[in-house]
Formats: sequence, structure tokens, C-alpha cells
Amino acid sequence: MAGWFQAIKRDYADLQRFEAEIDHLREWCVNSSGIAPQISVHLLWLQAYPLHHRGKDSDVLRLIERALIAYDELGVKDVLFRGHLLNDLGATQNLLKNFEAGAAAIHEALKIRREVLGEEHVDTAMSLYNTAIGFVRDKDYHGAVTVLEKAYAVWNKTYSPDDVYALMAQCALAEVYFQLKRTEALEFAETTLRQAKNKFGEKHPLTAAAYHQLGHVLYAAGDKRSVECYSTALALRRELLGEENFFTIDSIKSTVGNLCAKGFHSKAEAFLKDYLAKLPEAHPDYKDLFNRKRTIYDGVVRPGFRTRPMRR
Repeated sequence: MAGWFQAIKRDYADLQRFEAEIDHLREWCVNSSGIAPQISVHLLWLQAYPLHHRGKDSDVLRLIERALIAYDELGVKDVLFRGHLLNDLGATQNLLKNFEAGAAAIHEALKIRREVLGEEHVDTAMSLYNTAIGFVRDKDYHGAVTVLEKAYAVWNKTYSPDDVYALMAQCALAEVYFQLKRTEALEFAETTLRQAKNKFGEKHPLTAAAYHQLGHVLYAAGDKRSVECYSTALALRRELLGEENFFTIDSIKSTVGNLCAKGFHSKAEAFLKDYLAKLPEAHPDYKDLFNRKRTIYDGVVRPGFRTRPMRR
């Protein structure tokens, strides 16, 4: 059973199949805890994936932390599995804006995966991909390109060009190429969107990410198509990931910036006011959004102004 869930955990497109059987996963997890502790911890970890795909990052964090505690308490001896747990812990911490904790976990996971699996393995590539957020936060886009291109090369060699991982890396590369003013940015953004729509259809988080990224590149070029791209990305993320998800808020910020750039400051203010009324004040983005609302008429808010996380 674990192998079946393991095989379909990567992609949102398989989420309905996963969720249809999750009660069996939970039951097996409980029943195996006394006789097969390593299996029970593995099954606990797998339960985090539907929550991840649904954008419930705080719930994912709690499950992974429980799995790490159980790993230690039950005396599990599998260093590679610990690397998997740490990778997902770090990626989730990043999505929750706990960047220092995220970086520490991801770098430990990368070390383990390199030692056990080698540099050319798909899981090592995932940890490399996840380190890119640190480079982006430090505005070291050359560093980000280096790790992303390595991950992209491994995934392109292992999977098809339209695999979810290859397209994730392609979308992230469009962002850093854009930051470096490289001409490939537009080509990568347009290609990612076309491939994501062909492979997954409109209602997929990666399609939403590709719309958002293309909007970012088009906006900088003064292309009016950016408005439709930003709007589509926001609508998809609200539907697929929920109102409080990191990526949804990424789109909220770009929408506000786009309205301000076009001189629609009152619309931007009303839009943010309405959104903030629904967002819990304890949310990690609340203060930033509140400050953006206050500075709307100072011309401070800009589309695409964000720290971009990397999907797991």
C-alpha cells in the first residue's frame, strides 16, 4: 500500500485518487505503529501530501513534525527517510516564511541525499531546487540559476519534458532569468504555460504558477496581456489552494501592484481592505499586506514584488 501512495504523491493531478483512499492509509498507519514502526512513520509522512497539494501548509508542518518525533521515539534507523522528512520540513517552513528553519532543514536533507543517492538522483535534485529560495532571498540570482539548472537537467533526463518536476524547475528558471534580464525568461515562461495547460489543463497549481510567472515577465515588458495572466493565476489559486495560501497571497500582491501601476489606487485599496478583512491577523503575511494598504498612495507597491518560494 505504501508503494501505491508513494507513486502518486508528487502531482496534484493524482490528488483525487490519493484522497479517495486516505482513510485506508490512516488506518494502516495506526495499526502498524506497534509492529512496524518504520512503516507507520512512513505512512504518517505520506498523509501530508494531500494537505500540501490543497495548500494547507500549517497542517503539513504539524504532520511532518509529528513524523520526525515518531522517527526518533520509535527508534527508526533509516537515514535516507530522515532526509525525505527534512526536505519536506524545510520546504514547508519556507512556505510559512520561517526561512531560517527552512534553510537549515533543506541543507541537512541535501547533505543526506547527496551522500546516499548521489548528485544525479531526482530526490537530490529536489533538495537542490529547494535551496534556490535562499539565493533568491539574498538576490543572488546567479546562485539560484546554478542550482535550478542542475535540478532541471536531472529531471529532464529522468522524466519527460512535461513532467510536473521539470515544469516546476522551468517556471522557477523563468523567474531568475527575468531577474538577470536574460532573454530566455519570456520563452521559458510561455513554454511552461503551454506545456502545463496541455498536460494538466487549466485547474492545476502549476498552470496557475505559469500564468503568474508569465504575467510578471509581460508586465515588465509593458505588455497588456499581463493583466489577464495575473487575474487568471489569482482565480485559480483561490480555487485550488484557498485564500490564505502563500501562492494565493503572491497573486494578491501582484494584483494590487498592477492596479496601482495603472493608477487605480482606490480599487487597489478597496481590494486589499476586503481581503484583509478575511485574513487572520496572525497570518505571516497580514502585516506586510496591511503596510502595503497604507502605502498605496505613496506609490510604493509594485507588481511582482515578493520573495518567491520554491514548490516541493
